[in-house]
Amino acid sequence: LENGSVRMGLVGMVDLDAYDYTPGATSAIRATERTVPERIPPRQRVRRDAPIELPHILMLCDDHDKVLIEPVAAKKARLKKLYDFDLMEGGGHSEGYLVDGEDAAAFDAALREYTANVGKKYEGLRGVPMVFAVGDGNHSLATAKTCWENIKKTLSPAEIETHPARWALVELNNLYDPALVFEPIHRALFGVTAESFKDALSAWLRARGMALEAAAPEKAMFTLVGDPDEGYAMRGLTNPLPLYTLQMFLDEWLKTVRGASIDYIHGADAVRELSAKGAVGLLLPAMDKRVLFESVRRGGALPRKTFSMGEAREKRYYLECRRISAE
Repeated sequence: LENGSVRMGLVGMVDLDAYDYTPGATSAIRATERTVPERIPPRQRVRRDAPIELPHILMLCDDHDKVLIEPVAAKKARLKKLYDFDLMEGGGHSEGYLVDGEDAAAFDAALREYTANVGKKYEGLRGVPMVFAVGDGNHSLATAKTCWENIKKTLSPAEIETHPARWALVELNNLYDPALVFEPIHRALFGVTAESFKDALSAWLRARGMALEAAAPEKAMFTLVGDPDEGYAMRGLTNPLPLYTLQMFLDEWLKTVRGASIDYIHGADAVRELSAKGAVGLLLPAMDKRVLFESVRRGGALPRKTFSMGEAREKRYYLECRRISAE
């Protein structure tokens, strides 16, 4: 990456029958972001008749013991190099290596063991154990799922087992890879005042047995831009991710205020510029990525724009492709 760190990922296929993006899903592969149905049809028109896919999906595993990807990366020197070049527009540098034969078999064995034991981390939760979470490209994978469900209706049971559209190409990353940095996505509110926001949020929280209170910067769950800035925390939360509650309030409240709107902003400086022009700026801390899997397991997909995995230009380039048509 541009900052000198190296992101390690394993490119492979995931079974779309093991993935469900609908709210409350308890599948082995789950979305981290609430899917917006209106965003699927345009993508579906592109994928529906395409012979190949070139995805940018980043899939996450909750592998703090580093038993999946890191052992493969340790063998890099003896793997066959497939490509090695600089990426455009400050995207860094990319190298690709072929993992096959005994090395692929070793990974498959490690994945089987990981999958068999992953549920022990989070006992007492309904559904099959959550194995992977979609880190980036939620709507791309949802589109692949939608296309596959339509194709599946036309196939025999035997054809369903082997049709190439049943799988989607992703890059698997370890949540605990130091190169995977979660960046905050801030909020800018228009058509409201800071006081009306605070009053409405306080009342909304009280009605649900929670409370809004002032907080020091290091303990603030969000900061209201002003002169000076004001830090706030929400007490009594039932979800480990504070933004889950804050966004739920914003979605409900802004619908009741005529002319109000919200925008999602990368970069604190941009939020401060908008605030100077009359917007109500909410600065959010970077999400603790260690709570990602727990939040999704307990509360389902997260609110939209909860986090960004690093800089946009460093996420995923269209490097690998695979056939998804049966012809």
